[in-house]
Amino acid sequence: MGWPPRAASCGGGAGGVVGAQPWPAAGSRELEDAFYAHQVLALRAQRLTAAQFVAFARRFGRSMTIGICCEDLPEESNTITLDPKLTDSNGIAAPKITYRISENSERMLRHGLARGTEAMQAAGARDIYSEGPVRQTGWHLLGTARMGEDPERSVVNGWGRSHDVKNLFIIDGSVFVTSAGVNPTPTIQAVALYIADAMKQRLANLFD
Repeated sequence: MGWPPRAASCGGGAGGVVGAQPWPAAGSRELEDAFYAHQVLALRAQRLTAAQFVAFARRFGRSMTIGICCEDLPEESNTITLDPKLTDSNGIAAPKITYRISENSERMLRHGLARGTEAMQAAGARDIYSEGPVRQTGWHLLGTARMGEDPERSVVNGWGRSHDVKNLFIIDGSVFVTSAGVNPTPTIQAVALYIADAMKQRLANLFD
């Protein structure tokens, strides 16, 4: 028992992680038995058939997943606008999201899935499947208040102040002009520090 895994999966999407969970190593048999017994009780409670139990036992603790994480570049066709019909309880127009995966993103996903499958094969995986794009991805809310110097193509200037409302500053992921392929929190923190410093340096004429 142990490496290589006997079941493996490879998924593609807007974000993910790479991980592995091989069967417990030799020497941990007591822990393995206790853990396995717990799972047996749980499975019995679910009334699995014999075939389902065998399929579970064959894969449990012997699988790994490779997540494909790609950077979705900004596209003119992807927009957030005001819905012409749908409104909230106060009669305010609801946001309408129009999104389509670009050819570039599709090619990156296909490339990542192919390389992930190759890695699984090289590791000795017996059962391999891949899927992508994964529907339940795209967790980070970014953009819609783009940073830039042109009021016609951006919402805030280079240090977070609204072009239209001089005492409005936006300091979050909405000022991003594009989204990276990784978690944005450190970049949001850096942008927040930068904007705060810019505001401090301009206190005398901040709203001019």
